Amino acid sequence: MVEQLRENQSLKDQLNTELEALVARRTDELSQQNATIAAQNRELLERNSLLVLQSAAIKQLNRELSRDLQAQTAARIQARAVDFGEFSQLSPDKDACLRYLADLKWAPGYRCRKCGHEKSCAAREPHARRCTRCRYVESATTGTLLQKCKFAAEKALYAVFLVHAHRGHYAPAELARVLGLHPATSWAFAQKVLAALQRRQQAASYEEGEPWAHVLLEVEVEAREAGG
Repeated sequence: MVEQLRENQSLKDQLNTELEALVARRTDELSQQNATIAAQNRELLERNSLLVLQSAAIKQLNRELSRDLQAQTAARIQARAVDFGEFSQLSPDKDACLRYLADLKWAPGYRCRKCGHEKSCAAREPHARRCTRCRYVESATTGTLLQKCKFAAEKALYAVFLVHAHRGHYAPAELARVLGLHPATSWAFAQKVLAALQRRQQAASYEEGEPWAHVLLEVEVEAREAGG
């Protein structure tokens, strides 16, 4: 009986030893697996961080390329060496043209045409301003050569550019052909731009070779004081 108990105890001890060894091996395997997973996670995090940095670098490069392209286009426009398609890159649609005009004419500051107040707020019309005193709403085209213009704003801007670039010597018929306008419409607008160019050249602040955009604000007194 005693011998049987000893044998059972021996078997029990042996089994415990084997179980402990098995647990130790399994624990070691799990530790190695955890270490491997941790290393893989670190590698993934490093790769993700690298991808984030690369993505940010690509976005920054694209922004810089876009700015460079706009700067090059603007420089070519000042050099009078662009066609309508290239010119339109700076003002591709009506909204962009209105924004350009608003930025140009209100760059020195806002002043109400009705009461002279110098504070305004945004109006319902895109890029228009509303006087905070008399509530008069001034559109972006008011007081510019595009006021009451009957054709696309982007074409009108290019027409002003062409007439200015050629110092007023640009045939209305050619202007009509380039912009796809009715000859009578082209002639009337060309005369309007030519008159503005002449007024600008007679102004005390005129400088030879100045940017074409100066002509945009050179309107007759009647038009300057009128709303619209």
